[in-house]
Amino acid sequence: MAQAMMEYAKPMVELAHARGRDINEVVQIAVLLWNYTTSLEEGEPDPKIERSVLKDLKKNLKMNEEEASDLLKKMLQRKDYLFPPDNQPLDRFLPFMFIRKEVRHLL
Repeated sequence: MAQAMMEYAKPMVELAHARGRDINEVVQIAVLLWNYTTSLEEGEPDPKIERSVLKDLKKNLKMNEEEASDLLKKMLQRKDYLFPPDNQPLDRFLPFMFIRKEVRHLL
């Protein structure tokens, strides 16, 4: 799961690195985002988590409201892209998920 979370958080980690911000804090925000996307998938969105994520993005990555909202939307889409719902086990309590690999080759 840690490897999957790091793959999911990669755009945020790269942004934190470029802005000279603490990567550990950004990964914690990514975990919150993951939980938020899970609540959306279950049909029980938690607005407190969304507000917390937006607040943390603005604070830790020095973003304005629009940038934070755009990143939130991008990360919601990223979870669906990396972990396609139609390719996941039907039993949500199974201890694994299928991830789409992002591999680039330079020839």
